[in-house]
Amino acid sequence: MLSKIRFNALDIETTSLDKNAEILSIAIVPMLGTRILIRDCYSTFIKSKRINAKSIKIHGIDIKTIESAPRFEEVSEIIFKKLENGIVVGCDIEFDVSILKKYFSNQDLKFDPRRIDILQIERYIRRKTAGRNINTFDELIRIYRLDDFYRHSALVDAYYSAQIFQLQLKRLMLHGISLEELLRIGKRREDFIPFYIG
Repeated sequence: MLSKIRFNALDIETTSLDKNAEILSIAIVPMLGTRILIRDCYSTFIKSKRINAKSIKIHGIDIKTIESAPRFEEVSEIIFKKLENGIVVGCDIEFDVSILKKYFSNQDLKFDPRRIDILQIERYIRRKTAGRNINTFDELIRIYRLDDFYRHSALVDAYYSAQIFQLQLKRLMLHGISLEELLRIGKRREDFIPFYIG
């Protein structure tokens, strides 16, 4: 029953969009079915080895912001425990998962969670309703009429993802969708195409 399933809306902000990207911040917004568990949210900045001007322009995370932040290895077990017993949810979630896989493997932690891409869910819904295709998180935010007051904060973006998924899930549950179907339609079929940093 989907109302009893644990989901974790996840977002990370990074130094770039390539395989060498370093995490600058991470946020997890847990859900139980369609309920967003605000009190259990987690977010932290992460001290990276490098930072660049291009990424600072996007999310505003600079050297001063992360100078007193923990290194990933100092918080890796906390993050792993928060993610290990739930389905990870987010927009272009494959990117976030691939970066975390690399980081966790350095800590000898195997990370390969079940995951759902909310962009894929929305495309499925729109195919059923003959709506136009969408390609970005910003489009999702506009469609669901969320106040786009501060994008590219890991916590804000994870919360947006949770809100969007909450509404998508309510809609799909009305049609009796199973968890297996949800995982199938929420899986990205094409290669990751970055539309924004983080």
